[in-house]
Amino acid sequence: MLITKIVKQKHLNRYSIFIGNAYSFSLSERKLTDTRLHIGQNLTKSELAALKLSSHKDKLTEQTYRYVSMRARTEGEVEEYLKRHHVEPTVRQTIIDRLKGIGLLDDRKYTELYIQNRQQLKPSSRQRLILELRKKHVPEKIISSELAKEQDSDATTLRTLIGQKRRQPRYKDDFRLMKFLARQGFHYEDIKEALKSA
Repeated sequence: MLITKIVKQKHLNRYSIFIGNAYSFSLSERKLTDTRLHIGQNLTKSELAALKLSSHKDKLTEQTYRYVSMRARTEGEVEEYLKRHHVEPTVRQTIIDRLKGIGLLDDRKYTELYIQNRQQLKPSSRQRLILELRKKHVPEKIISSELAKEQDSDATTLRTLIGQKRRQPRYKDDFRLMKFLARQGFHYEDIKEALKSA
């Protein structure tokens, strides 16, 4: 099976490989360099099958890199993404290990930054943070250890939020403010206590 043409694709950093003038598979530039494929090279059936499998894994890895580069992701989110694309478990694990190896996947760092950003931009209760992080498939052990580092208690966060929201006309009304704070995951009794002291 003769390689008759190798053509760079227009919009991706990939190369189309043609066998007998018909498209057969594609490889990334890195993979093409690694395999040292060239025009005029003869491939056996087993070599072609292995290259097609490699091409499939290569594409999946690139798609996952793009998915992770759009915004930070957790290991669990990447696992779910790959499952949705029907990627077999061994290939899933290879891709996840590769992403972890180059520092693109780190649940501990993700959780630390998520908590910091959340508390600065949109403060909420610890319970709400726990629920949000669980939805992102962060392991319980990491959630607990990262929340343990958090200096602010729910009471402090509540006081800060009440101070911020009281400046807005719509939250001058206690009932509306209480509803908002309850949606942020704070307990009713804690809200009442914080409003009294405020």
